[in-house]
Amino acid sequence: EAAKAGAAEPPKPPSREELGWKCFRYTVPVHESRRVTGVLGLPDGRIFGKCDAYQGNWIFDPKTDEFTHLGRLHLSEYTAIVHEGLVYMTGYPSGVLYRYDPSKPWTSQQVLEFGGRSLADNHPEGNPRQLGMLRLKGGAHKFWASAAGLNGKLYFVGRWYRDGNCGGLGWWDTKKEEFGGFWKPFANYRTHWMTAAGDGRYIVIGTEPIEDQFEK
Repeated sequence: EAAKAGAAEPPKPPSREELGWKCFRYTVPVHESRRVTGVLGLPDGRIFGKCDAYQGNWIFDPKTDEFTHLGRLHLSEYTAIVHEGLVYMTGYPSGVLYRYDPSKPWTSQQVLEFGGRSLADNHPEGNPRQLGMLRLKGGAHKFWASAAGLNGKLYFVGRWYRDGNCGGLGWWDTKKEEFGGFWKPFANYRTHWMTAAGDGRYIVIGTEPIEDQFEK
């Protein structure tokens, strides 16, 4: 009622500077607390870790007891596999696949000296480098398990989201450097986990029966 009557507003409290404080304002990098979705052993003995929610990757060196957050990535990561010293990472969205060389500096979202910009994810010198999307062949939107075959192919399984409920299988041929995959045989099955058997001659996939949403 006093405000309606035009009563004066109470005076604002003095600022920190007016009270004699010396203020120094600066910005520090903040890393959110996120779920670790897995770890891998690198050939040199270091431990490579991955996170969901686009929080990127980290490396721990047991020899030096040093932990390093490498940086963020345009990937919510759910599975990764080491093949011939390189790390292949994928997950959500669309099964985008990255290849990372742990012997070289991380460049994703890092501002570089030349031009003052970071390299594009698919740049030939990018590390990790975006190779493409598993979904274009394997159908699934989120890939969460992987295995290496004896034929040089890396296999990934996942699940459709939003416009489907079934599973999908995609692969990356490390020799030909091309994608492959299919999903129709999994129209009645949701794919969960996978592993290599027989020294990589076979790929075993765990599934769950579901209704075929695409059957006419």
